[in-house]
Amino acid sequence: MIHLILTADGGVVLAQQALPWLVNLWIAFLAVVFIGFFIVVVIAIIKGLRWFERSATNSQARFFQDVTAFVNPPPGLEVPPELVVVRFHTYSGILIYVLQYEHLFCATPTDARKVLWRMHWHNLTRGFFAYGILLIPLLSLANYWAQLRSISRQEAGISKQP
Repeated sequence: MIHLILTADGGVVLAQQALPWLVNLWIAFLAVVFIGFFIVVVIAIIKGLRWFERSATNSQARFFQDVTAFVNPPPGLEVPPELVVVRFHTYSGILIYVLQYEHLFCATPTDARKVLWRMHWHNLTRGFFAYGILLIPLLSLANYWAQLRSISRQEAGISKQP
């Protein structure tokens, strides 16, 4: 600590005094506490993000429960005529951390509608908390309607085939 000392002739002398050992110990203790707190917060954030990713993956695994669908068919694969092809994006997120997945699958029209509804509901519940709080539900709804029309068109094409 630096002190100003006035001399008898009106001058100023700067004098430095060492901090007492107790103050030094207190500063070291606070430094350790703040660094420890920072490390705990970083670890908690990382664990929370990993939990969120697992939760989103588990939620997406339930999309295809109780339905028969071929997920991610390879390009150029001839799709059987009784199946429809659906492409839909799902979003999961909390504020600035957002996961976006594109799903491409083939299924019967009834199963495709069921899976499509589950994906849309996922966007409304899990994508709602992302940074696109108003945008994601609207995008999901527009994509949902477009895919329903696509399923109907493909279904009409199926019924016209001999």
